[in-house]
Amino acid sequence: MVVSQVATSAAEGEKRAPPLAYDEALKHARDLDLPLVLEFGAEWCGPCKMFAAKTLPDASVQRALNDVVFVSYDADTPPGDAITAKFHIEAFPTFVVVDKDGVERHRESGAPNVEKFLVLLAKAREVTVGETALIERVRAKPSDANARLLLARWYIRRERTTDALAQFDKVTALRGAPAGLVAEAKNAAARLRRIDRWKSELLAERVAAIRANLATATDEDLVVATIDSPISAGERRKLVHDVLAAQTEAERLNDLVYVALAAGEVDEALAAAKKLVEKRRDAKHLDTLAECHHMKHESREALQLGREALAMSTGSQLERQLRANVERFDEGGDESRDVKQKRLKSREVWNRIAGIDVLPARVEDPDQDAKYRSYRESYMAQRKALTNLERAITSACRESAGKSELAIVRVDLDGTSHIKSLKLLLEPDAPKGLRGCIEKQLDGAVIARQAFQRMQTLTLTFATPKKAPPAMPDDADD
Repeated sequence: MVVSQVATSAAEGEKRAPPLAYDEALKHARDLDLPLVLEFGAEWCGPCKMFAAKTLPDASVQRALNDVVFVSYDADTPPGDAITAKFHIEAFPTFVVVDKDGVERHRESGAPNVEKFLVLLAKAREVTVGETALIERVRAKPSDANARLLLARWYIRRERTTDALAQFDKVTALRGAPAGLVAEAKNAAARLRRIDRWKSELLAERVAAIRANLATATDEDLVVATIDSPISAGERRKLVHDVLAAQTEAERLNDLVYVALAAGEVDEALAAAKKLVEKRRDAKHLDTLAECHHMKHESREALQLGREALAMSTGSQLERQLRANVERFDEGGDESRDVKQKRLKSREVWNRIAGIDVLPARVEDPDQDAKYRSYRESYMAQRKALTNLERAITSACRESAGKSELAIVRVDLDGTSHIKSLKLLLEPDAPKGLRGCIEKQLDGAVIARQAFQRMQTLTLTFATPKKAPPAMPDDADD
């Protein structure tokens, strides 16, 4: 379902409706229980135009779009510019699949043909389908190995290893199941159990290191041992309690309180933060205590302590941060950046273990990657600048063009990107004043180029072309 799109249709030659804001698009997809597929492009992007002209209008693509919510954004105009930054888009076009919770599930870059785009849309449905629908499919046909594998993959993406293993094992036990599917299930189950073993070994190592000396337990060890780890709830609570109770240095304890918050042990964190404030009632420790109350949804206490901390921080480096925290407490906002950072560090560790036996898509060559990134950024900036120049000349000379629809300018640049000479091709019935207007606009112009380029061609379209542009002869001079 194409709810809004900014690409220009080559067949229709007209603009579509402006795109929905991201939050609106996500709500629309959630209401319809459909995956959200975002396209990021730009008006100056050639592959984007090719996708809009060749792939998107295809009848089979249009039918498949009924099963998703599809929104196209221009990276250079609102709201697309902000959404492009949000998803860290670096190439155009790029397609991102988002589930109903706003979590990115898949992305691809490049202009796909019809076949590849249909595969992408099928992938979007697969990675965002709900658990209930998958379970119903398995119940309706328990011997369907494909259905069980699809459900197992769904569990893996959500880190529900036990549920995934149960489905893989059932596929392995199915009589008459295709050999390829059985092999996939066996290999996947073996890999999950191997990863679980690696996680358990790392966890045991970190817990042993902490228990060996609670008073000097490192922030890193406690993060790995308690946040998103395979540790039991009871063992995690006791470990956090013992580490916090063993601390005698205030700053160290203050930092470990945020680890406890990220691990979900809010009561233990609160008790430790209260001890901190009893020993030293300063702005930093009051803010930590306020954060603990905030995470217990005790907004009155959080605000009172936060305002006290803010008053004590006037004129200090902490003031700006504490002011933002008070506003967050007042609005019932999210948890602090410090808590989020602890969780991100933990997730990075566990993700590395899960991907340790997976070959990377490509081996990074830092030198080559930096060169390619630099070239790509330079090329994109060049194309954008050239498009802006074409627009400016077209706008300035539209009245001088009369009924003329098209003009082509080929410029020869010197080493400083200034025009050394130009060749201008006009239609036979072009008004005489058009040449002078174009030359005036180009007088003194600096045209962006790559280091190895000397020639640049500008295409000036004054009206929608009804015929192919005239060929530029090598010796054209008027």
